[in-house]
Amino acid sequence: MKIKSVPIILALSLLSFISCQKEPSFEKAISDLKNKFPQLAKQNNKNIEYKLTRSVTNGDREFQLKLYSSVVNEYNDPQKIIILVNQESEYYAIPYLSNTHRDYWEFPNETQIPSIKKTNTTFEKELIKALDTLNLNDSKGTANIVLDELFFSLLHCVRVSEKENNELQAIFLTSNNNIPIENNNDCSERLKKNYYAIFENRKNKKHIGNYTFWDVMNARIYQFEKLDGVKNRRANLTLKTFRQDCAFRLITM
Repeated sequence: MKIKSVPIILALSLLSFISCQKEPSFEKAISDLKNKFPQLAKQNNKNIEYKLTRSVTNGDREFQLKLYSSVVNEYNDPQKIIILVNQESEYYAIPYLSNTHRDYWEFPNETQIPSIKKTNTTFEKELIKALDTLNLNDSKGTANIVLDELFFSLLHCVRVSEKENNELQAIFLTSNNNIPIENNNDCSERLKKNYYAIFENRKNKKHIGNYTFWDVMNARIYQFEKLDGVKNRRANLTLKTFRQDCAFRLITM
């Protein structure tokens, strides 16, 4: 008696096809974002390409976070892209720009660099829009978990504590040619103002919990002044970002 093996072959073929499938491509999301934000598209008249540098998956709430970094000029003026993906595989891309774009980060006590085109939006607005569009800011506290995964797991930030007085007031030098040169006194004064503002917010209890993140790689501090951590309620996000670097130029002899 001849055994029919067609169903078995079909099943094996299907398993093989599924196992060989790659995760969805986000090339269109990146392309659309580059069209929307010219700051992400070109640098020194050269097209900027992006590569996936880190990916985080939260199995409990079933969302993903992806970080794409520019291939060229990564250290001088790094532009990056963050993509959020919900459990329905819907995604939203937001710019993660360098400190050159002061209007995007809304740095306090700073003015826009005249030669830099405005973004006409902010990181806070784009982050909130991403959470709302993907239904990640729900009454189950998902937004809080997304923020933890975003700043700790994806961006490798550290939580700020009051013990880090000296480190938070130390000057981080950057050779970014797009940022005007600053003298040490101006930088020190700005860092003191940043430090005072950050810890005054805590004393005044303008935000719930310790949602202050230090992004050492990009020399920025993010502080959510209002973050409603109460269960069964949507998170109310109000973000302030502080720049910690100081621009200098190498002198050739």
